[in-house]
Amino acid sequence: HTLADCIENYFATSEQLPTRIALAADGRHSGGLLLQNLPQTSAPGQSAGVLPREIWDRLSSRVAALEGPLLRLGSAEEVLQRVCAEHDCRLFAGSPVKFVCRCDASRVRSVLRSLGVEELRSILDEQGAVSVTCEFCGRPYQFDAIDVERLFAIGAGPESPQSLN
Repeated sequence: HTLADCIENYFATSEQLPTRIALAADGRHSGGLLLQNLPQTSAPGQSAGVLPREIWDRLSSRVAALEGPLLRLGSAEEVLQRVCAEHDCRLFAGSPVKFVCRCDASRVRSVLRSLGVEELRSILDEQGAVSVTCEFCGRPYQFDAIDVERLFAIGAGPESPQSLN
């Protein structure tokens, strides 16, 4: 029903890690918390385990009870204190989120080479050019007939300089 539910389901089915998520957003601020019951390291001769069920249930219910304003405007320390004050929890340093796309003309040329010259000629006949748009950043790449032939010229490889329209 919610984005948090989807992420929790992913962790339960793919990663097989018990996970609880709380998310909150308004027009200006957003915040969230991800709580996971990770396997614990054990001393020699003991088996590894996870938090006892009663502790996990108590922490999970506290995550579910977090208020939106605290998630959106509170500090990470305040949120952590609300959820697991009596437990030894670690707060890891954050890092800024930034948009980075690794697409470039060389990668696009490699993908086009993998399609083969006949497929690209067919696209040229039908559309007049071969157009590729990066699905992540939206950057367009366009190849005309000359560009396509250069992709398959003897000695052409990913590291060879190519013209790009």
